Amino acid sequence: LHLPDGMLIAAIVRGEEVIVPYGNSIIQGGDKVIVFSLPKAIASLEKLFS
Repeated sequence: LHLPDGMLIAAIVRGEEVIVPYGNSIIQGGDKVIVFSLPKAIASLEKLFS
């Protein structure tokens, strides 16, 4: 997954497990994703995850 500039996936929550992602981590259906984003990147973030 290529993220636009100004965005960072901080954690993936899968059920009861919290995963600190690496470059090879995979987001699965049902996962919750914690993202840090600069204000200028929020529109791109919403588009990416919708």
